[in-house]
Amino acid sequence: MAADNGDGGSGLSKPAASRPYSRAGRNVPRADADGSRGEYPTMETAATRSPRSPGTPGHWYRFLVAHLAAIVLITLGVTAGAALLAWSQTREYLSTADVVIYPAPSLASSTAQTPDMGTEQAIASSYAVVAIASRSVHLPVSTLQKGLSVSAPASTYVLAISYKDPNRYLARRVAQSLAQAYVTFRTPHRGAAGSASTSQPIGGVQAALITPASLPNAPSSPDRLLDVGVGLIVGLVLGTGVAFLRDWMDDRLRGPADLEGQAGAPVLAVIPAFRRDHGDAAGQLVVVGYPDSKPADAYRNLRTRVLLAAAGCDARTLLVASPAREERATVAANLAAALALSGRRAILVCADLRSGTLHELFSARNDVGLSSNLLGTAELSDAIQQTDVPGLTLLTAGPAAADLAGQAQALPKLLQQMQHLADYIVIEAPAVLSSADASALAELAEMVLLVADARQSTRAQVRAAAHELEQAPAVLIGCVLDNLGRRQRLPRAQASHPGAGATAATGPRRNTSAANGKAPQVRRSSNPQPAQARRATVSADGESDPREDR
Repeated sequence: MAADNGDGGSGLSKPAASRPYSRAGRNVPRADADGSRGEYPTMETAATRSPRSPGTPGHWYRFLVAHLAAIVLITLGVTAGAALLAWSQTREYLSTADVVIYPAPSLASSTAQTPDMGTEQAIASSYAVVAIASRSVHLPVSTLQKGLSVSAPASTYVLAISYKDPNRYLARRVAQSLAQAYVTFRTPHRGAAGSASTSQPIGGVQAALITPASLPNAPSSPDRLLDVGVGLIVGLVLGTGVAFLRDWMDDRLRGPADLEGQAGAPVLAVIPAFRRDHGDAAGQLVVVGYPDSKPADAYRNLRTRVLLAAAGCDARTLLVASPAREERATVAANLAAALALSGRRAILVCADLRSGTLHELFSARNDVGLSSNLLGTAELSDAIQQTDVPGLTLLTAGPAAADLAGQAQALPKLLQQMQHLADYIVIEAPAVLSSADASALAELAEMVLLVADARQSTRAQVRAAAHELEQAPAVLIGCVLDNLGRRQRLPRAQASHPGAGATAATGPRRNTSAANGKAPQVRRSSNPQPAQARRATVSADGESDPREDR
């Protein structure tokens, strides 16, 4: 809390001991009233963990969820291509005849010569042998050589002479002819004079057909099941590789743990994605229009954790910032409404003087606002507006695009005035990376809440925004990951509970605008009276109770 200046006002300067949370999430020592040293409770962060590391909890699950579609599509595409190629190829039949080779007795020596199977394979597929078969089947030698294959099983003297052809009958006939041609080529022949002497076989070996060629019953190629299986494996490997490459090149956030690691601050809330109709303000203020929805629960949890942080560092002014064009206005509006619905007085300030949209969420006028007060054309009492949410007042951006960075005197004075009117001040800042006004506001605020969009924000943007905010004295209490998961349509507009948690002084009031699915309306306050500043303590269950007025 800001120090009392003696006349009931509150200055903006804060002692160094009022900042309990370091950016790395460690406990920061504080000095108690009795001079003893203590520590504020802090929230554990994932700043020391790398969200890309396979050891990070849930890493592979998030990886599969993010890239499952790409992996499946690539796998199916490659598999379909392999199947198409396999079915487009001509079926061919293979017929084989076996020929045994044995040493021929030599007249000059009683020692038989061992056949060289490599040489015999070359001879069986040579032009001389194929030409003999060509004359019997009446096919060109080149055609026979294309379908011919000769193999020799290990540790045997057997040649397997095979022929492949789309016609299975022709395949058997040619294989048989090629085997016979080789046997003929290797068979000794009588001399021309018909003498009893026998010519020696070439190489000292002889051949005999032991297994004739058989009629094949099934095609030998293509093996369609094998081709499809190989395509499936190749597609899966290729798809996974592409997914890893995309994951390495994609700089978007991977989830809450990734946001914590990049910002160096805990994630205080994760807001589920829901369909946002910018023409329906009730669809943006979910804590008012849809109090029983999951996004509303997330904002109430955010409120509780912000109150915990505020109680720890004795702060009342919260700056809601974001790196670029995230929905920080929606987050700030719902957080301020949640604070007001819990019985606290809150002022919601739109400090985005160039593109602020808070007035649209409340269907408020924007002819007078923050810029009007800073330029001296309107008093705070003329610029501030009351909303239908009990305890929530609104200060819109105003019509003029004033330079916040140049209002070194007016801004602190304005914040002092607003601290007399409310328990908490929630300020929507412009984009940190595109406006110097965010840094100027961070110099005056006591707490900063960084909003990131799960679909748009990048790691580089979050790191740059966190680094920029670190230069200011305000405490970065945490982050909000907005728009996470698949977008879901909210249920029909429900009756809100604006009086829940309200004090007896305010009393419960029914928000008829929210009950009808409309945006909460605002009323121009003709003469707002300063209320005594009330602080909040946090109960054991996480909800906060108003303290006694000071």
